[in-house]
Order: sequence, then structure tokens, then C-alpha cells
Amino acid sequence: KAYYFLETEISGQPVELLECYYTAKLNNNRIQELGFKNGRVGIAPFIDRYFVSLDISKAFTMLNLLYPDLRMPSNPYQFNTKQLKKNYLLHLESSYDSIQPVYIIEFIAKNREGHFFNGKVHVSKSNFLPLKLELRIQNTTHHPFRPLFPNSSIRSASMQINKNFEFKNDSCYVHHVDFNYTLLYDVQNQTRTVNSKGLMYFYDYHFPFYPPLYAYNTETDDYRKITGLSYNELFWDLNTVLDYSKSMKLKREYFEREGVLINYKNDGNQNQ
Repeated sequence: KAYYFLETEISGQPVELLECYYTAKLNNNRIQELGFKNGRVGIAPFIDRYFVSLDISKAFTMLNLLYPDLRMPSNPYQFNTKQLKKNYLLHLESSYDSIQPVYIIEFIAKNREGHFFNGKVHVSKSNFLPLKLELRIQNTTHHPFRPLFPNSSIRSASMQINKNFEFKNDSCYVHHVDFNYTLLYDVQNQTRTVNSKGLMYFYDYHFPFYPPLYAYNTETDDYRKITGLSYNELFWDLNTVLDYSKSMKLKREYFEREGVLINYKNDGNQNQ
């Protein structure tokens, strides 16, 4: 099972709050597939326009640690030793002892054109597997984001992605991925700075959700899937895997007051 959360602000104003649950098919280097189960969204207008992230969850299935994807910057795990030395500077930043010794290795791309992630990796000394991988890049045009309308454009994107692993029964599992990104978004002859942050948290390994008992277009975006659902109060009562922070509760109240909440209550699809 996977829980996905995304919140977006423009000029400090909340414009979007998205929660979804999926059945996730994954291995350690990538999210292979996300099967939608349920979701809900809050949106509020910014200067009389709504901003929506229709399918950002799918963008993170493009992050493959071992194999390059033209829609994502490269990272050190995609190179052999010779290529790694050519493209990156690496140094041992520090080490620490927890249950087992861990090295923290920093990697800095030699290429400054924005096609390579910089970052750090926390590596277990006992088996050299990663415990945490931190990826970051500034002002790159090499990203998976696309504008919704042809009269808009994304000038550049800055991204920070942290992938966290855990060991169970001598196996390595992806525990969660937290991320934030900033887009310079050109629309109506104005450049707006769009800040988003979120989380994809994996749990109940080997116990996926039951798939929906009806046919639907699996390729459509998250928003269409959410607005096509009837409200399922029991699902939301039984599937709260993370506690809401005070700021999260305040933002939900903001969207209820200043915008629209979709699939938060049984409103007969009035606001869809």
C-alpha cells in the first residue's frame, strides 16, 4: 500500500492539497506502477485561477535509480565506476554508528548544465546498500513537469528528493520518498513561483488494497479518478496511516473556507 500527499503554494498562498492511496508495485530502484484506490483534494483560487497538479504521482515513477530516463536528471547509481569518475566528484563526508556503521558519501556533478543530481547517500558498511539517498538539483530544464495549457510554460524546476530504505528479514524495502520542488511557471505574461512538497509512504508490504470492482481508464489523471468516485466514509475512517499536523488541519480549514474540498464528505458530488 502507498499513501501519497502533496501540497502546493504560490507566493505563500495555499492553492492545492492532495491525498491519495494506491496499491504500489515497486522494487528498490523504482516505483513500477501505482494502482489508484482512493483520493481527495482541496483547491483554492490564486488571482481568480485554480492551479492543479493533475498527475504528479506518475512523475515519480520516472525516477529510476539504476537506469537513465530522459525526463529525469541522472544520478551516480546509473553509472559504472569509469563513468562515475568522469561525471562526479565523491568524498566521504562522515560516518556514524547506529545498529551498524554507516558512511555518508557526498556526490557533486562535474557537469553544471543541470542534467545531473547532486546529493548524498547513507551507505551501510556491512553490505554497501543505501539506507537513504538524497538527490537535489537547481534550476534545471531536465524535469518531468509539463504545463497543462499551450499558452503556459515551465521555465525551470528545482527538485529535492529523499528516498529512504529499511531492512526486514535481510531484504531491503523502500520505506518512503519525501520531496519538494519549485517551478518557475510562465502564464499570462507573468512568472509565478510554484512551491510543492509531498510524501509517498509505503506500508503493509505484500498486503495490497483490493482493486476497484468496476472498469475505468487507468491512464487518466488522479483528479479525474478522484472526481469520478462516490464518497466512501468507511475507507477514510479506516485508512489514516499518518496523523495530521496542526498546520495540515489549518490548511484543510483554509480550503473549506476559501476554496473547494472534493471527496471529503458526502455532498452528492455538488462540487465536482
